[in-house]
Amino acid sequence: MRYFTKRNSHFRFQITDNEQVSAHGGQVLLEALCQRFGLWDKLKQCQHFDPRKRKDQGFDPQAIIAQLLFSLTSGGVSLADAERMG
Repeated sequence: MRYFTKRNSHFRFQITDNEQVSAHGGQVLLEALCQRFGLWDKLKQCQHFDPRKRKDQGFDPQAIIAQLLFSLTSGGVSLADAERMG
């Protein structure tokens, strides 16, 4: 199995009061807030979140937590929903 990491977004966002919204607007806002507050960097620094013995295989903790957060903001209600969304 390959090693998967969460990639940094290359988009920069400015939130305004606009009438044009999409169903995935919450995901964009969540990513921007996580970057602004440094959540991904803090997760990377905490060694206890990564129980893998071989760090070059599997998913890193940032990717798993991002999958859970983004699945919950797109209507998922369980871990099975997050797994189905990939």
